[in-house]
Amino acid sequence: MIFSILLYLRDYVKALFTLVHVYYLGIIYVIYEFFEDCRTGVKMTSRKMLLNNKIEKWTRILKQMRTDKFDESGDVDSAKLVAVITGADGTIGSELLKYLLAMDFNVFAVGLSPPTNQFQNLDNLQFIKCDLGNINEVFAAVETIQLSSDRIDLLILNAAMFLSPKIGWLPYRREMIIGAQIIERHLAVNVLANAQLFASLSQRLEQSVLSSGRAIFVSSCSARAGDLSLLLKKQDERFWCRHLNGYKSYPDSKLLLSAYVQYLNKVLRSRDSQISVASVHPGVVPGKFYKNVFWPFRSFINWILAPFMRTPLQAATQILDIAFSPSLDSPNNSNNLYYENGVPSKINALQNQENIWLYGRCVREMIVDNDEESLSFNINTGNFDENSKQKQLEKSSAEFFERLLSEAGAI
Repeated sequence: MIFSILLYLRDYVKALFTLVHVYYLGIIYVIYEFFEDCRTGVKMTSRKMLLNNKIEKWTRILKQMRTDKFDESGDVDSAKLVAVITGADGTIGSELLKYLLAMDFNVFAVGLSPPTNQFQNLDNLQFIKCDLGNINEVFAAVETIQLSSDRIDLLILNAAMFLSPKIGWLPYRREMIIGAQIIERHLAVNVLANAQLFASLSQRLEQSVLSSGRAIFVSSCSARAGDLSLLLKKQDERFWCRHLNGYKSYPDSKLLLSAYVQYLNKVLRSRDSQISVASVHPGVVPGKFYKNVFWPFRSFINWILAPFMRTPLQAATQILDIAFSPSLDSPNNSNNLYYENGVPSKINALQNQENIWLYGRCVREMIVDNDEESLSFNINTGNFDENSKQKQLEKSSAEFFERLLSEAGAI
């Protein structure tokens, strides 16, 4: 009993240090990004000019990357590239949406709320209401996309949660369920939902008309404050179930997400896959993302620091610069798939390749597999709706991904 209390107090103190570390990183990155954007001229570039310049540049790049003969096709709609964005109703997501629609993509916008009026009645936009905290809605969104398009050229996993209001002070909560296991909410939404979406849509990405289908996982500089030591100690259940505070869980989730991207890249390259993946820190941006932060801190971020922070448009630009980068196809681009300010950046915790494999398998084991009796992860307390259509979708997606991630040979 006393040992358990001491262990919890130790973890709680560690969580408090992580809170300080997260805010320290935030301040440092705001300052660094401000001077970097001033140096490159982005800070002084008008919104209209930035939009026009980037759209012109990316359109030219994408034309070179296309492998189909779309100019000879009489079907105008088939010539359009297809993108899927999660968190399309968010601060950065709405700017990503503007960019892609301006570039004439067919866009599946996945989010909790429909796009604003400026996006209404557009033929190349389909909104899919989806709560990533509900596995039934995740599979329903996948089904809608798969029935509507036979390929995906760009998948941007932008949705995330920070400081969920549903979590309390106890270290174990019953908000997230995976089978019989209790899963911490940030890890379930920020990591497992993204991993599941990629697994379910990867077959469509393989059919991209680009030289490689692109999957971009939006990460955060706070990943540098993350700690995955429990996974190294084989204490998986404690890692997935523990909640100390949101400031601890959020960086842990972003670090694990970036680790999973590196794991995916190694596996995809070993299988000669046509999919390219990357994780991106888009910049520190003010907005509703901080709605659950203690109000004095929230006010300081959204009002005092805001003029020095990246705008949502600048953050969206950072994401799409990587998404449309030809270098993402390079076979040498395998060790550092985490990007900051447009270039690969090392995270010390992700330099051991054996650990990357371990982290990746820990995530892989938590998403759907070929076992029809497995309920996968159900991050609500309701029963999983196993109707025949969803089970067929789950099985077909899992079979493809299982082949892709077969452990026939060690990497």
